[in-house]
Amino acid sequence: MTPLVLLAGLAAVAGAGALGALVRHLVAAAGAARSPAARAVAVATCNLTGAALLAAVVGLERAGRLPTAAVLVIGTGFCGALTTFSTWVVDAVGAWDEGVRRPLVIALVDLLGQLVVGVLVAVVVLTRW
Repeated sequence: MTPLVLLAGLAAVAGAGALGALVRHLVAAAGAARSPAARAVAVATCNLTGAALLAAVVGLERAGRLPTAAVLVIGTGFCGALTTFSTWVVDAVGAWDEGVRRPLVIALVDLLGQLVVGVLVAVVVLTRW
């Protein structure tokens, strides 16, 4: 791989990552404008959509219908930025600091529940290819 090809690949992943982060920000901001609960749903929607999209991209690549480079750009770049565990954690800590004192058990169920559902979504999508 030549340095120019490598640089172009890195730029494509970075650009897709910027787009994924922008989408997550806009969706979360739209939810936050409604209510804290709507923001949580918006973030969960981004996470689950990203899990499904990543699974679809991997499935298409495994089936030989998508090049590996597309997995890097869409999967690592876009989906990696769209789905972030840090957004979950920051929202949970922020809610705690703002006085929304959910019991720790509920916060853990929220965090772990999204993780489990995300894996299940990915498994369902992958088994469809």
